[in-house]
Amino acid sequence: YFKSGMLITALQDSEEPLALAEDNAVKVTGSNLAYREPGLVCATTGVYLPAIANIRNPVMMRALVKDCLRLGVELYPNARVTRTLNVASSYHVMLEDGRKFASEFMVIAAGAWSSNLLKQFGLEHQIIPIKGQMIAIRARPGVLRHIILHEGRYLIPRRDGVVLVGSTVEQTGFDKST
Repeated sequence: YFKSGMLITALQDSEEPLALAEDNAVKVTGSNLAYREPGLVCATTGVYLPAIANIRNPVMMRALVKDCLRLGVELYPNARVTRTLNVASSYHVMLEDGRKFASEFMVIAAGAWSSNLLKQFGLEHQIIPIKGQMIAIRARPGVLRHIILHEGRYLIPRRDGVVLVGSTVEQTGFDKST
């Protein structure tokens, strides 16, 4: 967990991120922007969100699985749900291998496939896949201080100097091609 803050630049409507972000979002311009991120030369104005952080997903998932198992949570990774039913405030699920479960509560964590499962319970939520490209670049630690979001592209600094460079804006359905 690395609390780096985020700079959003090239805003279409500079008030929108302020309305959507935390209470302490700050508009930044000129020298204030250069002070926060000295290497940033593509922008003259932006919004600074100091509470934004990033996390190493694989490390977080290992810790989450370990803690769930410690608490007695039963996990069924990669289990395919083939049938669902909502009866008297109880959710019933059947897995592909025939196992059946019933619970008062359920967490749907199927990513872009969640909409299909939710529909089976009578819930309509538009959850779609968003395709993007990403590359990791080795850099000197500290060369980038903050997450930068600029016109749909982003830079995410890691403590070890690695910078993730990406774009996650393509709505192509379930197409996995590059």
